[in-house]
Amino acid sequence: MMNELLESLLWRGFLAVKQGERILLSRGSPREDLETMQECGLHLRRLRGRKWSAEVSLPPKTDAAALFESIRNLPAANHMTGPSDFGFMNRNENSFRRCKYGPRVPVECLDPGIALFVKTMPMCGIRTVMSCQGHPDSPNPKDAKGPIVWVFSYWDLHWAQEVFRLLATHPEFARLRFKFFGLDKTASKDWEAWRFEIRMPNGGGHDHRELFKRIQMAARVIMGNGEEIRTRKAGYHFPELKSVSSAGRGRTRARPVAAPELSLGEQRALVKGVKDLL
Repeated sequence: MMNELLESLLWRGFLAVKQGERILLSRGSPREDLETMQECGLHLRRLRGRKWSAEVSLPPKTDAAALFESIRNLPAANHMTGPSDFGFMNRNENSFRRCKYGPRVPVECLDPGIALFVKTMPMCGIRTVMSCQGHPDSPNPKDAKGPIVWVFSYWDLHWAQEVFRLLATHPEFARLRFKFFGLDKTASKDWEAWRFEIRMPNGGGHDHRELFKRIQMAARVIMGNGEEIRTRKAGYHFPELKSVSSAGRGRTRARPVAAPELSLGEQRALVKGVKDLL
């Protein structure tokens, strides 16, 4: 029963871990997630400490199957709509390096297909601003795009590439391909962001169910390695310009000059030439 509860929570994007017969919620979970779980009918016992925020349990005499289904089908509200939704952030390298944990986004703001993946990005020190699981039900193949994640800055984009490279030895990451882009001026008329897309490798078609499954498994790898990876962030050397390939292949064209403190205009010029080598 507890295994089924854990799977339901993970598939909808809650940062849950099973230890023995206990299900614990990560300290990286926002207050809204705890409130959502209580609204679903789950019992929560608040915990004190650095790692866990609550212990989750089933109420007595509950229809477990219906409860698990309601968790998996929790709707998404607004896809996380901007860089100031969950805390103000500065767009410079010092701010990026000092950020130990990115924005804590509630599950209700994330599409189910990529919710857990986006929730694990802050564990690695990646600051996200928006995400979308794509439109798998669109009758037009051109509109049936895959998942997209927008990040806050040039540094977040390149750190994400490095994180996925570090994790490329895990089979779950080998079953995905990440396509990185430069500055996305179309994300919003009010703010700007950098983006990457998640795809099936080798032109694997538009099987979104299989893609979401692979993304979910990759997110669980991040959950188990995020804290260790985040410790490498302070010493990571940013190239002045880096052509981005799929994670794990390590093909780069770089001039190894550390990125300085840049204005937004300078950042735009810097990433203008970033191309994909898939």
